[in-house]
Amino acid sequence: SLLKDGSEIIPFNRSGEKPVIAAVEREEDHLDQVKKLVGNWLNKGHETIAVICRSAKESKAVYEKLKDNLDVRLMID
Repeated sequence: SLLKDGSEIIPFNRSGEKPVIAAVEREEDHLDQVKKLVGNWLNKGHETIAVICRSAKESKAVYEKLKDNLDVRLMID
């Protein structure tokens, strides 16, 4: 499983393209890859896009890097 405790996930049906798992070799390339992917989806007309990180700490760091360039919200719970 890609996720810890993945066996506890309850699947559901959704329409649209499958989610993308983007992996980068260098951390410095991470933000550029996220911006590129989000930009492509916005250009295709998507209005709501989720960037899911491995931890709350990583989510906060990504949010801080994106907030000046994109209309983003941080959702941690």
